[in-house]
Amino acid sequence: MQLNLQRASEWVSQSTAPLVRGIRWAVLALLLYLIAAVNAMIVLRVVFRLSQPWIMDSAQLVAPWLAVFAAADAFARGAHPGMEFLLHKLSAPGQRGVRILIQVLTLVVLGLLGVVSWNYAQMGRAITITSMDFLTLFPFYLSLPVGFGCMFIISFERTLRLVAYGGPDKSEE
Repeated sequence: MQLNLQRASEWVSQSTAPLVRGIRWAVLALLLYLIAAVNAMIVLRVVFRLSQPWIMDSAQLVAPWLAVFAAADAFARGAHPGMEFLLHKLSAPGQRGVRILIQVLTLVVLGLLGVVSWNYAQMGRAITITSMDFLTLFPFYLSLPVGFGCMFIISFERTLRLVAYGGPDKSEE
């Protein structure tokens, strides 16, 4: 049973590695776009006295995608909910149990946030952006369920690794 869990954990880890790399490239691309859009908006307003509202709207659409992908990248790097300050007072099995409980609760919360944010995204289909009449707010709200989904997958991988190896870093040894 333990060997099957370890194999499953390795397979999930290998499967999530391309997702994490893609998230990191997306963060870089979105950040560069945001920097370029804000600078273009400033130059157009200050130098040429032109106002292009679509630049501001596109930057506002990119910002939540950048935020959720950066949060998912933080999850992948280990910045996730935990109770490390209490764990040293517990025995080894107690520490493992608390870590598993935290990971399972994190999965539940991310799953619920994904469902709720998907409902918001569906409601965003009815609202259009004024400077871009063809575009609804759906892409803006869609960033939330996609980001929570990425965080869920990364958290699931961590949970499986924790259950299979008994600790967060034993698979790298």
